[in-house]
Amino acid sequence: MASSNRSIEEQVEDLCKKQLKNTKYFTKTETINEEIEKALKEAPSKSGGKGTNYPDIKLFIETKDCKSIPVMIEVKGKKGDFVKLNLLGEIDNKKKDGELNYNIQKYAINGAIHYANAIIQYTESYKEVIAIGVNGYYSGEDLITELGVYYVSAENYFIPKEIGKYTDLSFLLPKNIEKLIEKINTLNLSPEEIEQKTREFENEIELRLKKLNQKMQDDLRISVGSRVELVTGMIMAGLGVENKVA
Repeated sequence: MASSNRSIEEQVEDLCKKQLKNTKYFTKTETINEEIEKALKEAPSKSGGKGTNYPDIKLFIETKDCKSIPVMIEVKGKKGDFVKLNLLGEIDNKKKDGELNYNIQKYAINGAIHYANAIIQYTESYKEVIAIGVNGYYSGEDLITELGVYYVSAENYFIPKEIGKYTDLSFLLPKNIEKLIEKINTLNLSPEEIEQKTREFENEIELRLKKLNQKMQDDLRISVGSRVELVTGMIMAGLGVENKVA
């Protein structure tokens, strides 16, 4: 039995690999493919700033229509290192202003979702990812394992949707993939989630515009009239020539 204060991450990771013994997977230092590895390198690290992201285990699942969905698994090995939630009970990977929360590096689920977001944002080929957080610790003589399985997609505005409750990784084995895909296909946003995300986008845009306006005023010394023209031009460029801007 390990000390409750000592991480058993390696033991938990070995357990995960045994559960995936009939599946092709890639370890932390192995390359799953060049596009994903480049995305993980270019995206901010879990603690902020530059630095390659290293999921503990990586693999693909293949759908019937030959589509590959990346799976990112993050493993931890101490009690309390499973997930970090905000006051609303949501996975705490973003601040109120839309900026990334970098105080999540010790948590399994938050780390896996961070990797999923990085892949979706920094690749062209992959707009959906399965993020899995696994944590383990001893309670007396018993090994306790915690498993969180989430679907993250650009279509769902990066809102992590829990796929289901699992006790091990056998749902990733080839014989169970069809059932897993069926569950994923039902994970659409509710009207309430869409409304909440719309409000978040509006607040984030407003905050960013205020920061931009302040920077143009304080640092660049741009006049009010010129600032209006610049912001209007950026909006027009973002919307594209097919859209009409008054």
